[in-house]
Amino acid sequence: LGRIRINHEKTVFSSKGHNRHVTGITLTNDNKLSIGRERKRKISAMIHHFINGKLSTDECNKLVGLLAFAKNIEPSFYKSMVIKYGSDNIYKLQKQKDK
Repeated sequence: LGRIRINHEKTVFSSKGHNRHVTGITLTNDNKLSIGRERKRKISAMIHHFINGKLSTDECNKLVGLLAFAKNIEPSFYKSMVIKYGSDNIYKLQKQKDK
């Protein structure tokens, strides 16, 4: 077997002051998992567009997937979206996907 060597061109040093991302998930400074600020803003905007009838079927399906991802990684954010936009709207969105 060959020797294992560090590829210094691919080595990255990061402080806690910078966002740390792994496979689309952000690790916060207090070592909790998050979906990240940009993704949260995108989900919120997409829900708003859905409520106003401005989301295509494909976009609705994508939103359902993003919400499922958020619910799994950061349940508190999912709950905040249900509170903000109403459980009836989230339910309608999920039923829209089934059509």
